[in-house]
Amino acid sequence: MAIKKPALGKVGYGKPPAKTQFKKGESGNPKGRPKGTRNLEADVKAMLQMPVPIERDSGRKKKISTQQASLLQLRAKALRGDQRALDRLLDLAARHNSETDARPVVEELTPDEQAIIELFRAKMGFAVAPVSQQANSATNEEDQS
Repeated sequence: MAIKKPALGKVGYGKPPAKTQFKKGESGNPKGRPKGTRNLEADVKAMLQMPVPIERDSGRKKKISTQQASLLQLRAKALRGDQRALDRLLDLAARHNSETDARPVVEELTPDEQAIIELFRAKMGFAVAPVSQQANSATNEEDQS
């Protein structure tokens, strides 16, 4: 869509003077934020990835990330009995531990819900055992494993 330049005499609300309007292809903020400027998030990520030398029990040195070294320090404090460190470590574990229970939660269906499912299956022509029998067979399979 082409921007119409107002005639020289018509200046007013929504009609700025032609000489103050942006030229085609020109930005309103020519300096702007330079490309590649780092923000705090990028700096924190870089800082946590920086290698730190640590000395092992065998006397040899090893480099690990700052993040890993911080977690090792937190763990050491927690194991020495620092309650705040233990709370922080458990909080981190709870937030970042993605392990879930492998068994799905099976809820019992009410008789009304079972009837609705049976009607749907009958309409759709599914030849499947009733829901109550499926739930029982699923719990029996879990008990056997």
